[in-house]
Amino acid sequence: QNQEFTPPINFNIYPFKNLNAGFLWLEKNTKPENVVYSDVTLGNLIPAYAGNTVYVGHSISTVNYGQKRKEVAYFYTTKMAPEQARQYLLQRRIKYVIWSYDEWGAKGNPQEYSSFLILRFANSEIQIYEVK
Repeated sequence: QNQEFTPPINFNIYPFKNLNAGFLWLEKNTKPENVVYSDVTLGNLIPAYAGNTVYVGHSISTVNYGQKRKEVAYFYTTKMAPEQARQYLLQRRIKYVIWSYDEWGAKGNPQEYSSFLILRFANSEIQIYEVK
């Protein structure tokens, strides 16, 4: 939520308690086959900590990695029209969208997509939205 926040050093190696709480929420409230959308840092952590499939994760495990990184970077600017963004997610079978350190760094605002993103979990380090 705080778009000016600088990510702590090594948060991707040692996730903080609030970030882990988001992973735990995913683990307990979603199915492993539910695809989670995030930037690559959390895309590398979510399968290990929550057990979900991700849209983009490790470069050697993600088909069309370079293209997907570009798509993700653009999506988080929230410059897509809301219906275009919704269709983009639905076509890729995305069930949940994460906003955290890297995603806030894109300077987009998840409220731009509030017509189809329903907030399901939030704390100071992570927001998890369900795609409707």
